[in-house]
This record gives sequence, structure tokens and C-alpha cells, in this order.
Amino acid sequence: MGSLQDSLEPSLAAAPATVGFLRRRWQLFAFVFTSGHNGAVSESHTCALLQYDVVKGEVARNEASIHRLLDKIPSSRPLIALVPEAATSNFSHSKADEIAGETREAVQRLSERCRAEGFSLYGSFVVKDGDGFFNEGLLLRSDGTKEVYRKVHLFEPAGEHTFYREGTGQVVADLGEGLRAGLTICYDLRFPEWVGRLVEKGANALFCVAQWPEPRRDHWDTLLKARAIENLCWVAAVNRTGEGPKDRFNGGSAIYSPWGERVAFVPDNEEGIACAVLDLGTVADARHRLPTLGRRFRNG
Repeated sequence: MGSLQDSLEPSLAAAPATVGFLRRRWQLFAFVFTSGHNGAVSESHTCALLQYDVVKGEVARNEASIHRLLDKIPSSRPLIALVPEAATSNFSHSKADEIAGETREAVQRLSERCRAEGFSLYGSFVVKDGDGFFNEGLLLRSDGTKEVYRKVHLFEPAGEHTFYREGTGQVVADLGEGLRAGLTICYDLRFPEWVGRLVEKGANALFCVAQWPEPRRDHWDTLLKARAIENLCWVAAVNRTGEGPKDRFNGGSAIYSPWGERVAFVPDNEEGIACAVLDLGTVADARHRLPTLGRRFRNG
């Protein structure tokens, strides 16, 4: 019998790979088929990223973009669709009360569509609660229930903390059949210990919705891959396109496997969608081959 190192290295070299791609003008689909370490195919869940320009203050226009992209997804409706940060309004403080009201109605319509068509949707929305505003992550389930995550790490360099109230907790959303997603918003991605606690709470996927500007795009790509590798989980992240008052946004929406492979993406500067199958066997396989999570905080 060979050494433990001998037995591990060949299996590490055979990390799961994407086996098929289909690219069109509007969308790039990557279908990922992998198996658990016992060789049996496990539960899989389809995730769709919806990338578009989130126009400031234009709730109806942004909601229409979401519905238009949902219509582009094949009839085999994905389990979960992701839309960008502040998905229906962008950050328009001058008419925040009006936008919060319009957003509430838009979210209700999106929730009704989720129930009618049997899929779930996660994005962040500007909401008002009492006399305060929040950058609120909402996961709308196909059964009409929802999870609420209020952004913890407000982006101080842009003054987000001066208008929005800070959230206080973490959310790991149970999406059924074994999929447990840690919910994050944009700047959260830069805090690995905080993200790691989502995995400690049972997350086998991380969902990130963002407005991440082009000048820091290299950080976005690197951090998404790093969060997938260090947590041995799926990472699905959606970003916006278009121009802001101070920054340009070129997208970069992508899905990374637990091995750090980018298995699906939307082309830069394009409105479109990307889909991938999140096979939970890949997570189990990666964590079996590289049992690092249990040692993360050991020995100081």
C-alpha cells in the first residue's frame, strides 16, 4: 500500500472539469457534470446569473431587464437566479422614499413570478424599514417564503455607511435537496474570515451580488476564485454593467467550482445570462480530498 501522499496526489490531479459549453449572443451556459468521491452522481442545482446595466432611479426599466433576461432562460427553469446589487434602482438617494416604495412593488411581482414558474431569485434591493434605509439581500423562494440578509460591510470609501444602516447578522439559506447558500453583497467579498463563518454554518455555496467597478475588476476575479478555493464550495457572483457617476462597470459575472475553476461567465460589457449546474457532489469530493476546513483555526 502506498503512502497517504501517494494516494492523494493522483486524485487531486483529477479535479472535476467542465464537460460542455454552449455560447450564444445573449448567454453562455456551462453544464458541469461531476460525481462525489464514491463515484455516485449526487444532487445538482442550476444557477443563472443575470447581468445588465442597473439604471439609477429607474425601477420600472430595471425590473423589465430582469424579466427580459428571465425569459431568455430555457424552459428547464433554474433553481436559483441571481441579479445584481440594488437590482431595481441602483443607489439614488435623492428620491429614496419613492424608490423604496416602487421597489417593494417590483419585488412583490418578482416573488409572484418565482412562485408561478417554480424558481428562486436572490439579489439586493434598497428598502426602508422605519426611518432607516438598508441594502437588503432578498432570497425569494419558489414556495413564496424568503430569506433576508442586510449588508454588513457597507462600502465606506463611497460613503455607503452615511446613508444606509448596517446589518448585524449572517444568513445561510436552505434551498432544498442539500443546497445551502451563504448570502453576501459586494464588499462582503473582501472579508475572508467573515465569509468563512458562513461555511462553518453549513454553506456549500456562496452567492454574491455586486456593483463592482472596472478599476478593481482584477480584485473581483481574484477574490471570487480565492473564496471558492479556500472554502471548497461553489461561488456564484453577478455584477452589473454600464456607467456610473464616477465609475464604469464591465460585469464579470461568473460561477466558480470548489476547485477554483471558472465554469460559466457572461462576456464583459454585455447584457446576458450564464448558467451552470452546481453539483453538490463536487463539494463533498473536494472537501474529502482536501480536508482543510477542520484545521482552519487549529494551532492558532
